Amino acid sequence: MRLLKTTSILCFAAVSLLLVWSCSKSDSTNGQTEASSDQLGKLTIEYPLDGAMFPLEVAPSTFIWKDDSGEADTWLVRVVREGEAPIVEKQVSEQSWKPNTDVWQAIKVAALEKPVSIIVQGGHRVDGEHNHDSWVSSDEISIRTSDDPVGAPIFFREVPLPFDYANKYPEKIRYRLGYVSESHESRVLMDNLPLCGNCHSASDDGRTFGMDVDYANDKGSYVITDLEKHTDLTPDKIITWSDYKREDGTLTFGLLSRVSPDGDHVVSTVKDRSIFVGLPENLAYSQLFFPIQGIIASYRRETGEFKALSGADNPEYVQSNPSWSPDGETLFFARSRAHQLKNADDYTSAIIPKEAAAEFLSGGKKFKYDIYKIPFNNGEGGEAVPLEGASNNGKSNYFPKVTPDGKWVVFTQAESFMLLQPDSRLYIVPAEGGVAREMNANTVEMNSWHSFSPNGRWMVFSSKARGPYTQLWLTHIDEDGNDTPPVLLEHLMTEDRAANIPEFLNVEPDSIEKLVDQFSEGGNYHYRVAKNLLRYGELEDALRLLDKAAEIQPDNPDVFLERGALHSQLNNDDLAMRDFKKAIAIAPTDFRGPFNLGLAKEFIGDLDGALESINKAVELNPMNFNIIAKRGLLQQKIGKVQGAVEDFDKALELNPKSADLFNLRGDIKREAGDFEGAFRDFDKAIALKPDLGSAWLNRSFAYLSQNEWKKARNDLDEARVHTPEAPLRYVIEALVAFNDRDHEKGCSVLEAAKSKGRAMGGYQNQVEHMFQQACISQA
Repeated sequence: MRLLKTTSILCFAAVSLLLVWSCSKSDSTNGQTEASSDQLGKLTIEYPLDGAMFPLEVAPSTFIWKDDSGEADTWLVRVVREGEAPIVEKQVSEQSWKPNTDVWQAIKVAALEKPVSIIVQGGHRVDGEHNHDSWVSSDEISIRTSDDPVGAPIFFREVPLPFDYANKYPEKIRYRLGYVSESHESRVLMDNLPLCGNCHSASDDGRTFGMDVDYANDKGSYVITDLEKHTDLTPDKIITWSDYKREDGTLTFGLLSRVSPDGDHVVSTVKDRSIFVGLPENLAYSQLFFPIQGIIASYRRETGEFKALSGADNPEYVQSNPSWSPDGETLFFARSRAHQLKNADDYTSAIIPKEAAAEFLSGGKKFKYDIYKIPFNNGEGGEAVPLEGASNNGKSNYFPKVTPDGKWVVFTQAESFMLLQPDSRLYIVPAEGGVAREMNANTVEMNSWHSFSPNGRWMVFSSKARGPYTQLWLTHIDEDGNDTPPVLLEHLMTEDRAANIPEFLNVEPDSIEKLVDQFSEGGNYHYRVAKNLLRYGELEDALRLLDKAAEIQPDNPDVFLERGALHSQLNNDDLAMRDFKKAIAIAPTDFRGPFNLGLAKEFIGDLDGALESINKAVELNPMNFNIIAKRGLLQQKIGKVQGAVEDFDKALELNPKSADLFNLRGDIKREAGDFEGAFRDFDKAIALKPDLGSAWLNRSFAYLSQNEWKKARNDLDEARVHTPEAPLRYVIEALVAFNDRDHEKGCSVLEAAKSKGRAMGGYQNQVEHMFQQACISQA
């Protein structure tokens, strides 16, 4: 098998047609002087590949050869079928030739019944004339044609290199749709997108399309839409994998997502962390990417529900690359032992600095995956089992894809890691497991992301056989899993871009003309970017974007609620209340307006006004236990203890399993002198949630009030484990120290509390008073 490694021939010279032959077989073979045997190796046909199979509908391909004889300056290209007259003979003066459409069609038709040979002979001119008496070099290969149609276009990305450049200028990435039958450059469906779009997939019927997008700086964002001739990508079509258990604070980047065959579900990697490093000094391999943590979760379009897939949700492993069986009943995925990134909390971006990946970049550490399969079971999952032939082989196995007939799994294998590995090769194994075979389609360098035509007879994949810019190749696969040397889809791509993530779309010709970006400039986009910035504490930039969003969307209450909350955080109390009142005016039946206005009034000390607003919020949403509980806390602060207890009674009726509600009600009862009721609530809270540090602290404080110092100390010790920086912890610890007559320790604790300033919240004044009484006056 001869595979092209050099890139210098990519810019194909125009071929001069010097001679057209129409002679008999004896004229074209026996009539030519053959090159001597020691010259035969001096010419190599680099493309097509020997044994390659072309689809009947494919556009003309360029024949390329390399002549190292040092003598040839003219070449004769002949295409013949054994025992017959030549189909075509062309004399050319460059080391490449592209047949026209009619000639190419004749070659393909001839190769349907049996292989045709492509013979290239090199000669040299004598006195400016072609000398046909002596050939100095020669090579021969054969090709075939299949009448199995490809039948669908290929959607792919075109990305400038290196990766760091594309990441900085995502608008230069193009999203194309190409048909193998078209000889012109493939259609650009979308470009100038000011955010990065990544892994994409579609349902089997081509109607549902999904793509990872970095919408509003949220790496977990994902657009999912029905495909139309002109498909508008609008904010309402955006979901975010970050919404899966957002409350636990663990970042989600949601990479390598996949739409189900029926379009009803999407699966992705969540709670994930990857080694993701830019390597701009290496144009061909300008990034290192592989996930080291993550579980698999599903999203159900009908309900909007996110759910972890049991069996692929073990945090001790990284579980990624999910891929569906054609019936949607089984998922195949890559799995490895999870790796903890050093100082992981320091990195809030998907891309990490080189030094964070030093153990892999220069330290020689490997990371290898096995392919597993698991029942999807409508999102419930099941037992994950390794796929025999694609696991436990000492290699890294990833990117599993199942053939449309469900019989085979094609996966990528490398020595280590995942994306963009120079040594990566494609293998095929029975879907039930067995012996894996290395595929004939593999080129000399990097064979990766692959996708099957709807009929399952063709597979497109990415390769760097021709240099740093990844190109798309196509191989034929029969029902027994036998594949052929691939053909280059040269007409789909441009020379200055890497073509990657190819996916067949099962759509009718010309049914899709444009993907239209309608979410990157609207007010909602600025609002989403601002919310993401707020998570990282970038308050001023967030405020600037919220101002812009308010200008674009003056009737969006969410914008004013978010900006009001930010103004409140920045101590812009008047501006905060103005925004909350604006939100109420826009959406008078939305409880969030009066609720946030009540919080703002409480912050400035207007407790009666705050209670009035919170009452309105409860009126608008009487079944929301959080609002009712907040009103209870406000009533406690005003001194309406009975009303506070009644509010928490109601909240607990709505949410009887809430440890937090029991804890808060217990504190109110303690303050009211109902210690028996308080201890019951604290005990219940701790039973429901043993790691609830505030419950241990509140019970410790209650024990102090009853002079039960030993029990208070025990609860304080437990609280330190769960919430070491809680303000009440300092107060109790100081009181315990003074009771133990350890005056120095008590004052030291209060000194530490004083240094925290406003972080002590409502205990700040109490700490100051205790310090003055116990430490200053006693000095």
